[in-house]
Amino acid sequence: MDRAIEQKLISAIHKGVVDAAQWQNFVDGLRDALGVIHANLTFRRTDAPRSELTSYASGGPMEHMSEFYLGSYYRNDPLPYYRLFPGTLYTLQDLFDPADHSVWLQLRQLLAPFEGTDMLIMRISEPDGANAWLTVIGAEGPFECQDRELLQTLGVHLQIALTAYAKLAEAEARLAAYSNAMDRLNVGIVTLAADGRIINADPLVNRLLQDGQIISRDPQGRLVIANGNAARSLTLALRDFAQEPRGRPRAVRLSEAQQADMMLVPVADRPVTGRFTPVLRAYVHTDHLPAADSIDGLMEMFRLTRSEAKLALALSDGLTLAEAAERLGVTLQTVRTYSKRVFQKTGTRRQAELVRALLTSTLSLA
Repeated sequence: MDRAIEQKLISAIHKGVVDAAQWQNFVDGLRDALGVIHANLTFRRTDAPRSELTSYASGGPMEHMSEFYLGSYYRNDPLPYYRLFPGTLYTLQDLFDPADHSVWLQLRQLLAPFEGTDMLIMRISEPDGANAWLTVIGAEGPFECQDRELLQTLGVHLQIALTAYAKLAEAEARLAAYSNAMDRLNVGIVTLAADGRIINADPLVNRLLQDGQIISRDPQGRLVIANGNAARSLTLALRDFAQEPRGRPRAVRLSEAQQADMMLVPVADRPVTGRFTPVLRAYVHTDHLPAADSIDGLMEMFRLTRSEAKLALALSDGLTLAEAAERLGVTLQTVRTYSKRVFQKTGTRRQAELVRALLTSTLSLA
């Protein structure tokens, strides 16, 4: 096998972790390199049924094959996918007794659409349990030794790539969960370099930047704060945190009218990647208006009636009983009756305790 072709395939394996096409370029290149009819790299979760898989395939009547396999064949697929020893290359002859005619009939059904005569399969696993299977189907008799050697070499790199891919997928899922929680709390995050240049910003901060009333971005890409005192505090924090990455976080009020504030936190663990060094991460908070489904959440958590839940939300906004009565369109006496029930059901005695109970519960994420 040409060394340049091998290196190109190895490169495609590792690029697959981050490329938009993922491993499609790899399987296309592998099919061409081996001169086989079909090459396939399939991922499947351990607890997923065989009908649920992610497959990168090259060559052969794939649309027809997908209908055939997912339509019914997967229920009787004889290949012992999870019993294959990771990193070991198997032929069909290694896996099945030549005298077992019923199994070979099923296998011929699998190979028939490709007009194939032989198949090689390898299981790739990573430490946390992710699995993939590399399969090639040929039509010119047994595979040559150099083909097997190439696949064994590629299997080592696929294991490394699969480990990296699993870690990346786990980190992305965790980040998505954190981002969703921060968004529900109306907290955005922006990371700055020493000169105030915005390195990255989440969707909430980007919306505020586009609005431009509280914060904006100058032509050089630096964060600009409309409030003069807050802007000066940011400048000082950037200077101090650049010199002392473990300095004390600082709170800054951005806007009284919009009840917006910002927590400035130094970036202690600075990555070696990226064009600019992050020195400050700002958590931007704006006034959190309760979502409509917070009423349902209050009803479920504290067994409030809908009217009582509406009152609880009004009081959590800082309204007096009289103001809450006006908002809800009921009498002051009715509100007083509701409030007694709300305090009793939430285990609080005063409005301040009620607000604290609501803000510290998971309903603040609703």
